[in-house]
Amino acid sequence: MKNSGTNSGKDMSVNSWSVAAGAVIEQWTPLGRDNQVFNIQNTPEGYKILPSYNEKALSVEDGSQANGAIIRQLADEELLSQRFSFIEVGDG
Repeated sequence: MKNSGTNSGKDMSVNSWSVAAGAVIEQWTPLGRDNQVFNIQNTPEGYKILPSYNEKALSVEDGSQANGAIIRQLADEELLSQRFSFIEVGDG
């Protein structure tokens, strides 16, 4: 899935190609590397986002609902903090 940010034109990326639990998800210049490719799985609770090269799932840190919460990769524990929605904003 192509994941460029509308505002920045940058891709979502796992910091330093890490496989470690807790690695930060950041935006980065598109490089076409595996740490910028994610698999999306539809679940009854929302979409699960998984880095293409490891078994982790993107997760909102500590299940926070606050603005500015950090997104990290963690073991997939089927938590609601590991489920996301996609919203159509137009223009593809």
